[in-house]
Amino acid sequence: RYYRLIATLFMRFRFLSALLITVLIGVSYWYIATANVCPVPLSYRLGTLDDHFGITPEQAKERIAIAEKVWEDEAGRELFNYDESADFTVNFVFDDRQAFADSEMAQSAALDERRAENESLIESTNQLQTEYETLLNAYNDSVANYETRLATYNQTVRRYNDQGGAPQSAYQDLERQKSSLDTEAGNLQVRADEIEDLAQQLNRLQAESKDRVDAYNREVQRYNRQFGYEREFTQGDYVGKGINIYKFSSDAELVSVLTHEFGHALGIGHVEDESSVMYYLLTDESETPTLSEADKTALLEVCGDGTGLAQELRRLIRNTIALII
Repeated sequence: RYYRLIATLFMRFRFLSALLITVLIGVSYWYIATANVCPVPLSYRLGTLDDHFGITPEQAKERIAIAEKVWEDEAGRELFNYDESADFTVNFVFDDRQAFADSEMAQSAALDERRAENESLIESTNQLQTEYETLLNAYNDSVANYETRLATYNQTVRRYNDQGGAPQSAYQDLERQKSSLDTEAGNLQVRADEIEDLAQQLNRLQAESKDRVDAYNREVQRYNRQFGYEREFTQGDYVGKGINIYKFSSDAELVSVLTHEFGHALGIGHVEDESSVMYYLLTDESETPTLSEADKTALLEVCGDGTGLAQELRRLIRNTIALII
């Protein structure tokens, strides 16, 4: 009977051991398979920062903090934790993508400068056009007045000629009128020459404005062919042990890319809504990205509300592993 009891206990021990091993294997497999699903709080640090990006480590950390806060504000809990000893890194890797972005920014700045110059030239042309029209209208009024006075003078001269000549007093008055009309005719000719010169100057400016606008439009078309395309998220990627940033043209774009890649680090895939942070193409950027309803739904599906059994179990396993290591 004693040996039978020992055998029974031994069989139960073997069963429990096998059951425990099976459970441990199952839990381990489940944990490994879901290790990248909402691994929060995710500890990270700033890794490589290439000098070509032209930002300081402090500035990089500020942008990263803005990006992580987008997700944490929605979740209502800590999802990320900055830790200088963390294995997970956010790296700024300079390659041909940023060189391409730098070229885009340089050409965009040149186009902006060219557009400003063109607008200034067009404004000057418009001002000259207004001046020309004002002078021309005044000149036409003066010509009409001169022609009226000249017609009156000629009519008076003809009347006196028909009478055999003008009296002495009338003759002297007609001479004064003639002298005044001659002077006005000379002044009108000077003004006509000035207006003609102004018209030629205006024509040159209008032709120059047209040529420069046409050249600018050709440059814009060339710029759009080179840079005007839908920008897939090649600005950065999530690689399991970290996030790599390859290019950005503004602080807003950098924050948008960081927010997108932090979403992948949480285990969130791409969503279909074009207004979403997790859309596969980079759309309009704002200084602080806003999660769409699709983003929020994806976050809830992956990370839950922080109280689910799966999240608690993963957190317990991670904490246990951290204590052992």
